[in-house]
Amino acid sequence: MQQAYRRAIMKRTFITNGKITYPQNGQALTAFTFINQQTGDMFNISTNDEAEANSIDYGQEVTIEVTPTDNPKVTPIISKGEE
Repeated sequence: MQQAYRRAIMKRTFITNGKITYPQNGQALTAFTFINQQTGDMFNISTNDEAEANSIDYGQEVTIEVTPTDNPKVTPIISKGEE
């Protein structure tokens, strides 16, 4: 019998503490860095979509939501030397 899991949503607030746009392959690529000042968590994300790039400014607060998919998949990671 498969256990039913509740779909929890994880929400966190981050500050945009880095934004840089540079040319790449005939387009512009914008890279963002976000930080949660309370936990120190950071992540980076990039886009080549101009509308996405223009929608977030340096110093702006953003909310990130993480939800599980309906079809979770786990891929085992095996380091070299293990069999």
